Amino acid sequence: GVDGEPKDVTLIGYSLGASRALSLARKYPDVYTKLVLIAAPSMPAPAGLDRVRAALMMAGSRDRQDAMKAGARAFERAGIPSTYQVLPGAAHGEMGSSPERAMRDALSWLEDNARD
Repeated sequence: GVDGEPKDVTLIGYSLGASRALSLARKYPDVYTKLVLIAAPSMPAPAGLDRVRAALMMAGSRDRQDAMKAGARAFERAGIPSTYQVLPGAAHGEMGSSPERAMRDALSWLEDNARD
């Protein structure tokens, strides 16, 4: 970016951090272009995120999943590549039985599906 500013950064937020990630992506659309949103307190909405290249929603198998599944559908309807991925065995605030695999799969999906 300009003067060494980062560009095309993947932002990961969990719970309230997912809400903060959405705010940052709206405020700095040239910087935060790929999102991993985990167990947000409400459905993530794609409004104001036209420059996001891909977004992956997650929640634990022992956590509320409906908001994140709905968020993935909303992003898809807005033309932003999106999917939902479960964190096996995870309650809220946990990463589940295989966190390294879950994050590797999430980041791989973003790279493989991000729009230009």
